[in-house]
Parts: sequence; C-alpha cells; structure tokens
Amino acid sequence: MKDLVKKFDTTSKYRNATLNSIKKELEKAGFTVKDAREWKGRMKFKDVNTIVYFLKAIPWIVPGFSVDKNLHDLEKLQNMLDSGKRVIFTQHRYLIIAQKKQ
Repeated sequence: MKDLVKKFDTTSKYRNATLNSIKKELEKAGFTVKDAREWKGRMKFKDVNTIVYFLKAIPWIVPGFSVDKNLHDLEKLQNMLDSGKRVIFTQHRYLIIAQKKQ
C-alpha cells in the first residue's frame, strides 16, 4: 500500500518486496515454491477511524504509527473525506505455496 504509506510521509521496511524476491528468499531458505501468485486491488476507506484501526492492526504498513504522532496526516485524510473526495489505496498481495525440501 505504497500510496497509503506516502500519506504518512514514511516508508515501509518492505517497500522492495516483490513476488520474485520473496520466492528467491524462500528457495535460499530450502523451500520449493509450488505456486506463486500476486494480486492488486483497491481498498476504500469511508472514515478515518477505520484507517486508524487498520494501521493499528497491521503495524508494518506505517512503521511507528500512532494517532498522536500522525494526527496531522489523519486530519488531512478527514478533510479529503469531508470535501467529498474518495480515500482509496492500492493493495498488493502475494500467495505463495512452498514446501520445505527434505
């Protein structure tokens, strides 16, 4: 969710993760990748409370997120919503099925 991370003026520690890089890491760790897929989609937020809940539940998206620390960023998002703008971010997910080599 690089576009969401940008709203909080930070970077994710997983910003360089790609399906191929993750597959290579698994193979170096002794796994055989049986299947690997990626998906991109959109996530729409209708209120800032949901964004806060989401970022608290998944802390690696915006490292160090807190309401106090990021209040200004949250206010900007609320202003977007109040002005009728949509708050939509892109998700990028991977599914990898791997088996440990014996």
